[in-house]
Amino acid sequence: MTHSVTCPGCGLVLQSDKTGIDEKFHASLACLDLYWEVSAYTLSLTDKFFLHQYIVDAYAASHVDTHTKPMKIYFSLLGLYLALEKQYTGREVQLAHMQLGKEKKVWPPYKLPTHYATLTIKDIYETHNAKKATIIYRWMREVWDLWGSTHDEVKEVCAKYLD
Repeated sequence: MTHSVTCPGCGLVLQSDKTGIDEKFHASLACLDLYWEVSAYTLSLTDKFFLHQYIVDAYAASHVDTHTKPMKIYFSLLGLYLALEKQYTGREVQLAHMQLGKEKKVWPPYKLPTHYATLTIKDIYETHNAKKATIIYRWMREVWDLWGSTHDEVKEVCAKYLD
């Protein structure tokens, strides 16, 4: 039996027989299923840009709450910043994440966005494969823009910790 399920992270409403919430991802199980489907697609690409990293960061940054660890938020926001503002490939973002993870850091406090992005993982899932990259970039930009109040902190963290 299907129910209307609202994702606590991104606000996406889906009809699903899965009504639970995954606390680690701060996502409904229905939303998370779409994420796994899109992840399987992006991992299968073997593209030089490693598009997969972009969806990992956009999804993480759009599925947070007051219990989300600051490190998770800053890793995802740094990924979006590096991709969108510094034109890093997904692989370069992944390497930056690896560099950031080498030492324990104290992450600055953050202010959660006050609203959801209009694009969600469902939009990526439903987009024809030939156009997925374009919609992923639009989604990344929208999620990054939601976090406007943290942009200066993200840039400072990037300057401080990355070569």
